[in-house]
Parts: sequence; C-alpha cells; structure tokens
Amino acid sequence: MLNLFNTNYQYFYAFLYGAIIKIVDDLIDFKNDISPKIKFLTYFLQILLVLITIYIIYFNKDLGIYLSLLFILGGIVGLLFAPSIINEPIWISLILISIPKFIIEIKNIINYIKNINKNDIHDILIFLGPSIIISILFALLEDKLIPEDFSNKKILTRLVQIIFIILFILFYKNFMKIANIKGNYFFIPFVVYPHFGYFVTSIIILTLIKLNLIEA
Repeated sequence: MLNLFNTNYQYFYAFLYGAIIKIVDDLIDFKNDISPKIKFLTYFLQILLVLITIYIIYFNKDLGIYLSLLFILGGIVGLLFAPSIINEPIWISLILISIPKFIIEIKNIINYIKNINKNDIHDILIFLGPSIIISILFALLEDKLIPEDFSNKKILTRLVQIIFIILFILFYKNFMKIANIKGNYFFIPFVVYPHFGYFVTSIIILTLIKLNLIEA
C-alpha cells in the first residue's frame, strides 16, 4: 500500500513547501498583474501557507519546534539587518504563528541547554552553527548586493545555491561521518529541502520572466 507519509514523500512535501513560499513571495512582488485571478491566487496560497505552517509547528511533534525556531531566527535577523525581507503581512504572520510554540517549548529548550553534552557542543560548533551562519550571511549578502528581484545576477546566485544544496543533500551524511558528528539530526533534510524548492522555483520563475512568458 502506498504510504504518503514515508520519508521520501516528506522530502517532497518539504520541497513543495519551499516552492509555495517562493510563489507567494513573487506574486506579492508582481506589480504588472493585479487582475482578480492573480489576487485570488495570491490570497489562496497565503492562506494555504499559513495552514501548512500551523500544522507543521503545532501538530508535527518532530519538526514543529525546529520550524518555529527557524522562523523566529529569520525574523530576528531580518528585523536587525534586512527589514525589507520581512516587510509583508504574510511573513510577519508566519513569525507570529511561531512564537507561541517557542513559548510552549521554552522549558524543554532551557533543559536541553542546561544538560548539553560535549558531543552536542562539538556538533554545533563543527556543523550546525557554521551551516546556519553561512546560510544567513548568504541571504543577507544577496539582499544587499543584488536588490533587484528579477535579474541575471539573481539567476546566477540562485544557481550557485542550488548546486551547494544538491552537493549537501548528496554528501552531508559522509561529512557527518568524517567530522564525527554523532547526533541524529533527522530534521536537517527537512530544513534543506524547502530551500531547494524555493530556489528551483525561483529559477523557473526568473527564466519565464526573461523569456517574456510572464510579466513581473
């Protein structure tokens, strides 16, 4: 019997989640087409995105806290360094949706920090910390250096990011073995695949715009 909730399908759902985020982002940015159909599509996808986010954060015991922390961290970084990234109601809504989950889990987070062991510290310093910092720096640099939403430079940077993501997906388990990463970080692919979906969708949309098949 086909299991729609096995790991492979979950990776696909994570990819699709990132794709929806990108489509919503671009629909908000499109200025030339404000037809009723586009408005309806924009609102529909925003509502869908909110519902999916609520489901993951509050009904997925494994991934909920990680997505909550991801949105909160992204909100803080965006607020401090690139407010234009989170200046739309939909992004503010996703951040606000994440906060109650963080409050609910704050006791568990504090207990984890208090009881953190040497292996966890090693993993954070060698793998998790640098990965998060590099991702944030790349996003901030792209926002500052390539402010244009639809340009050849944007396509190039997105292609570079896709290549890095593919390499990461293919080899991150090998790297974890080489670096002696002992933690079971099952959530890593579910953080990476939404970015994969986001950037692939971005390339498709940018290409369609360059070919004048859609207007921005």
